[in-house]
Amino acid sequence: MSVGFYVLLHKSATKHSRRSMSRKIPYLQRRGDTFSFRIAIPDELQEVIGKREFTKTLETGDKSVAIPGIFMLAVELWQPFGS
Repeated sequence: MSVGFYVLLHKSATKHSRRSMSRKIPYLQRRGDTFSFRIAIPDELQEVIGKREFTKTLETGDKSVAIPGIFMLAVELWQPFGS
């Protein structure tokens, strides 16, 4: 992944305002005091992968740190399927 793309994701994901922080962020789930990345696996891949969803802890309770992490994980997961 190019550095420019990461900077774009990071800047867009960490803009702070009351309104943007209250919106639902895709793939972000709070579990107890920490945030996790969570994504559903498409039905046609569930049998191959053996799971209905993929989850990974982001090891932080700080939403401003978690948001860039979920975008990085999403890029990593979808990269093999994209063009």
